[in-house]
Amino acid sequence: TDAGQLLNQFGCWKNIVGASVDELSVCPGLGPKKVRRLYEAFRKPFSREAAKRRKEREKDANEREDSKNVDDGNKQVTEGDDK
Repeated sequence: TDAGQLLNQFGCWKNIVGASVDELSVCPGLGPKKVRRLYEAFRKPFSREAAKRRKEREKDANEREDSKNVDDGNKQVTEGDDK
């Protein structure tokens, strides 16, 4: 796998994260596109606000799904009472 190749080549996570584009490029199995994306991912600042918004969206989606399941359950009970 790519992760295994990177660890074999660089020895540890810290060395992978600190590697230059040229250093990453010599790792077998990593083409220019993967190298560029990997390099950019390691240097892109982590956004706590973006992570917070993502968690809020996931929570809202889960709540809507839970609400839908409860509504469906009530509908089934109501339909069963008519018989």
